[in-house]
Amino acid sequence: MLLKLHGSSVKGGGWQQVWEQVSKEAWQQEEIRRRGQMTREQLKEYQSKRVEIRELRYKLDRLCEELTDNDVIMDYRSSFPVPKSVVGLNQERYWRLHDT
Repeated sequence: MLLKLHGSSVKGGGWQQVWEQVSKEAWQQEEIRRRGQMTREQLKEYQSKRVEIRELRYKLDRLCEELTDNDVIMDYRSSFPVPKSVVGLNQERYWRLHDT
């Protein structure tokens, strides 16, 4: 069974929303760093978030690669069956990976 990965079709905004938020925060921190207006605490926080962002992006990329799959469905919009490929989240594989 496949679930579409396009925007709102994944519950709670999905991975795209998380990715956009992480990217936005990273961009904001990069702007502050470029302007040179940081305290030592802000610099330490920025450096730790930067490492965390890289790690989360890596995990998200690997997860998407592992769980994304394609399936063939029959499209009856033209009154006769036409095979179409659908790419999305393989829910059975997701459950199997998270149950272990």
